[in-house]
Amino acid sequence: MFEVCEAIKLYLDSPGIVFVLACDQAVLWRAVGHDDPGAGVRYLEKIIQVSYPVPPPSDALARKLVDGYVSRSGTAHLFDDAMKRLLIERTGRNPGASSG
Repeated sequence: MFEVCEAIKLYLDSPGIVFVLACDQAVLWRAVGHDDPGAGVRYLEKIIQVSYPVPPPSDALARKLVDGYVSRSGTAHLFDDAMKRLLIERTGRNPGASSG
């Protein structure tokens, strides 16, 4: 992640180029700040000029998302309601998160 930020910095002064990052800022802060989250925040403030926080989905929306994924993947028969609730809880409502 740090390497991506460094690469972006190379082009920050180039006219007509805009970067859009969609990420968990806490993860990004840890990636660039290593042991000092404050250093990560300060580093990113130099790169990121506008931030739009996106709240986690509601219970109903998270359930609809999981239902859609299992339906389209053909695995709906493998997921009962308890498994779907566990999946929603363990990912922190982030479809790209891992619970490891």
